[in-house]
Amino acid sequence: MTKLEESIVYLLAQEEDGRMGILRLAKYLYLADYIFAKTFGKKQTFTGAYSRFKYGPVPVAFYNAINELKKDNIRRDGNVITLVKGTRSLEKLSEKEKACLKKISLDFKGKVLKKVIDASYSTEPMKEIKAKEEAIGEELTFEDLNFKGVQIHPLIDDNIEVNKKEFEEYLKNDA
Repeated sequence: MTKLEESIVYLLAQEEDGRMGILRLAKYLYLADYIFAKTFGKKQTFTGAYSRFKYGPVPVAFYNAINELKKDNIRRDGNVITLVKGTRSLEKLSEKEKACLKKISLDFKGKVLKKVIDASYSTEPMKEIKAKEEAIGEELTFEDLNFKGVQIHPLIDDNIEVNKKEFEEYLKNDA
């Protein structure tokens, strides 16, 4: 499986019933990649490139990945994707990537789809495309999204070393 395919399976496995709408799934992937870039300062996504579709960003290889997964792992009923086999080993996803996928899954659990779409439009790559669209007066469907403008969050510093013993002591005292 590709990282994109593993990410799709991982997100579906986070759902109690293993089901998710295709639009929500595409946005979750995008937002997880965005959180990854914002947190770890990566200027490229871990699931691949994104294009602007009618309702926001979608991985370029998304529909190919869905079709590939339909062979063994998922079922597609209209706009709903259902996990039919377990997650197997997701060997290509790093723990950091899984954490970003899980964060998005938890953050938007029970939220209406509009909130997820709005969140995707609030990111730097989508704001950049929206500004271009306003300048020319038309929608730039299939325009590639650029993650190079995503800045690491100012409160995150890769150079901060957490002493494990001090951290465990903090947790003990905080309880």
